[in-house]
This record gives sequence, structure tokens and C-alpha cells, in this order.
Amino acid sequence: MLGLIKNGEKLPYISLNDFLDVSLLDEALIELEDYRLKQTNERYTRFISYRGSDWSTNDDFQKKQIETLPKTFKYISSFCKDIVPFNILWSNHDDNILLLHRDSNPDLMPFAPWDSLVSGYKNKLNKSYYDLIRDFDEFKITKFDNQINKKFNGLDFDYEGFMKEKHKENYESILKSKYKLHLVLSATKSLFIYDNVTDTIHPINTRACLFNSMDFHDSYLDSWGYSIQFPMSPYFLKDKIKDYCEIK
Repeated sequence: MLGLIKNGEKLPYISLNDFLDVSLLDEALIELEDYRLKQTNERYTRFISYRGSDWSTNDDFQKKQIETLPKTFKYISSFCKDIVPFNILWSNHDDNILLLHRDSNPDLMPFAPWDSLVSGYKNKLNKSYYDLIRDFDEFKITKFDNQINKKFNGLDFDYEGFMKEKHKENYESILKSKYKLHLVLSATKSLFIYDNVTDTIHPINTRACLFNSMDFHDSYLDSWGYSIQFPMSPYFLKDKIKDYCEIK
């Protein structure tokens, strides 16, 4: 796990609870639920769980989304100094769409870590992924890219160790450039960061946070509700939040 750095300490995420406006959050949730029902029952334009991969670059989509969901945009704007693209996600209780992944995936690693886990792994997930890795007797952590076993899809790779050796002079600046804002609006929706080197799950216990988009993350089986994702860069955040997170 690369994590984030605050006060010289490595963290799995940085909570933004101190910047959270509960009244704006509640208004956004009411607006989203009302619109989701209209989207489902009356075929309104799909803004919740939009399926296009162009959500961050489609200016027309973003403009109409802001106009349609002003309270949601107002909540988002409480964290952002600039207008920033966003994608609203909804998960039903039994969807289980989200699988273990990285948002920013190093080129040298295979892309699908979930393929190295037993079938239906979320039904068995508790405190360890190592218990769920197929052919675990061959599993070995390495920080050398030429020793990665493709069978494990990057789960056997110490990416932090690799990056610290490869980018000794500018490691911290590269790390912070990949900080990502994530808003978990629903209290019923889980998200956690996974450290594949120590096999540690770090639950995110806040509705608003920054985490490192290069780190593995996932959710538990019974996760459902609304969340919002943003581009993999922290520079659109309000200055007071950037200062809090030590982002220059």
C-alpha cells in the first residue's frame, strides 16, 4: 500500500469529516433518491450510474448533470474550488458490482486481481484476502517487476517498495498527485483500502475522504447506496482542504 502522507505518517486514507456539511449531504441524498426513482420508473436521463467511460471528459453530460442535480452539485462544491467532473454511483444491496481493483493501475501489472481469487470471493471475505487467493502456496511478495507472477495479477507486488526505489527524488510528489477524492454518501455503503503486502484491510469510516488511486480498494458484500467518484487528481480541492492534506 502506498497510502497518503500526513504529518510524516503513512495513512490508508485521510478523512475529510471536518469539512463535511451534514445539511448539504442530507439534501443531496433526498435529491438523488427522488431522481433515481424517476430515472428507473419514468426513463429520465441516466445520471446515476452512468455507463459511459467518458464521464470525466463529456462536457455536455457534466453540464446537464449539474443543472439537473443542483443540490448534489452544491454538496460537491463544498469540497471543490473548481467545477470538477463527477460520476454518481448507485449500488443495490445485492449488486456486488465493485470488485478489488486499483483506479490508477501501473502498466507493468495485470489489471484483474479479482481473477486470482476464489469464485464468489465476497461471500467469504472477512479479514484476509490471502485466505481467498488461488494457488496461495506459490504466492510470494516481490518489489521487482520482472519477478511478478502473472497468475496473481499484481497481488504479489510491493508497489510501494518499487516506487521508492524507482523515484527516490520525487516519490512524495508522485504519490500526492494520485490522491483521489471519494464521497460515500450512504451510511450503508462500505469502502476499504487493501494493503496486499501485509494482507490488511483498512475500512474507510467517513463519508468524505482522500485515498490513493494506486492502492487496491474494494467493498464488502452488503454494501449498497450512493457514492461519487472524481478524477485521480487532488488539485481541484479547496485550498483549506489541500492545506489540511499537505498538498502543494
